[in-house]
Amino acid sequence: MATLTLSTWFVNGQKQDTRTTITYEISYTDTHIIVNGHKMKVKEDYVYVYKLQKTQIRAIDGAEGLFNFLTKEAMRSDIKLLCEYIVAHGKQ
Repeated sequence: MATLTLSTWFVNGQKQDTRTTITYEISYTDTHIIVNGHKMKVKEDYVYVYKLQKTQIRAIDGAEGLFNFLTKEAMRSDIKLLCEYIVAHGKQ
């Protein structure tokens, strides 16, 4: 499990007086990635680093590869996009 904290001075393109902090708890199993208690299926794919689909995410090296991408390589925008997508569309 990993905890990712994103801090920003901008929310929806507007500069804020105080910093906004978002925290995501991320873990994975063999076939799923879990963000803040919301679980989404991940299938192995060799074409995309990740590809968002309606009921699943395709990622290089499956759930473990997606977890490693989020915790080690991803840019802030990718982390926020993926985590928000999983929370919005994943099962709790």
